[in-house]
Amino acid sequence: MFEIAILFLVLVVFYLIVRSKVLKRYVAEEYRYTARKRYFSDVEHALNIALLEAVEDKALVQSKVALSSIVVPQESNAKKRSRAYAKALKATLDYVIVDKQSGQVVCTIVIDDGKKISQHKADREKAILAICRSANIPVISLNQQHAYRVSAISRKLSPYLKLETDTKSAKFCQKCGSPLVIRTATQGEVVGRRFWVCSRAPNCNYIENILEH
Repeated sequence: MFEIAILFLVLVVFYLIVRSKVLKRYVAEEYRYTARKRYFSDVEHALNIALLEAVEDKALVQSKVALSSIVVPQESNAKKRSRAYAKALKATLDYVIVDKQSGQVVCTIVIDDGKKISQHKADREKAILAICRSANIPVISLNQQHAYRVSAISRKLSPYLKLETDTKSAKFCQKCGSPLVIRTATQGEVVGRRFWVCSRAPNCNYIENILEH
């Protein structure tokens, strides 16, 4: 009888362990999700367009990249290597420029919006710079006020991509000077037609027709 009780107890424990592992594995199915309406804000969208124009066809532009995806800790000590990886895992880069042919990281880009930042964010940015410097990855800082000008971006990237810089630039609002972004009409007589609209909309209502070729 004692042996049967022990066997029953072992089976119960085994069942609970298996059940807990199964529940952990599929815990995400218990929650509901919805897709974010937009990946980029209007300003981020405008900057991404400018970056794509600046790199021409020589590179790929990756946004919101985890630093841990482009660097590998070289520490020999396992604990120190784990801490180094965790430090990189916490940091996110604004943009990473990747060579189209080799797939190698050319440089990273951080955006300076000109606003005062907290000590925590300042320390994090210092850590990003230190990690990139250790991995010999160039870091380019773009001032948000001028970051939408393709010619300025090309000049910054030309040492790494050998770009032929020119005077081309992203389109800007004729009312307030903010970068323009493309929108498609979803209603009315012009449904399906694309327009340039100010990235500050609805605060600025400037609209410009796109000349389709």
